[in-house]
Amino acid sequence: MRALTIHSFTNQPVRLLRVLRYAARMGFKVEQRTQEWFDLAIERNLQETIAPEDAGEELRALAREERPAVVLKEWEEHDLLEAVNPVLAKKHPAYDAINRLMKVREDLFTAGFRPRLATPMLLAILGKLKDRELSNVLSKAGLRSSEAEAVLRYEEEAVDAQKELAGRKMKAPVDAFHFLEKCRLIRSPI
Repeated sequence: MRALTIHSFTNQPVRLLRVLRYAARMGFKVEQRTQEWFDLAIERNLQETIAPEDAGEELRALAREERPAVVLKEWEEHDLLEAVNPVLAKKHPAYDAINRLMKVREDLFTAGFRPRLATPMLLAILGKLKDRELSNVLSKAGLRSSEAEAVLRYEEEAVDAQKELAGRKMKAPVDAFHFLEKCRLIRSPI
């Protein structure tokens, strides 16, 4: 990954988060000069000037990534999780939940589904937060109230879907397949 100018991080400090997300996504390393600029920006505490809405957009983008745990570990390693949200930095992401969800994503792909799991991934990332903290993080992240409500209701809806799948109506595998095909839970509102 390579930044074009020394001002890349000073003009838009959110790029501190973004460069690590892109590098992790593509398996690239940060170019040496860009790394020097990155380190200089961190030394000058530019991460403290990242707007909450920009950090929230990066958090939503992270929830859509294929390997969010890698990105989160990079953010933690560079002390950038605090810029995303101080409570998340203190309590740390729920890596176990993230890894379980990654396994579910693989299983769904294997079964022929193309799930959009941004909402459950966001919940997995924020899994160690209490309800009130979760609501606060979602609000500060710039989610519209309808998006935040969808995220907060997701777990309850997942339990209802689980009961439906375990019920008498799902006698044949094809019934479960059709139910999952139409299930709103594998389509993400964020």
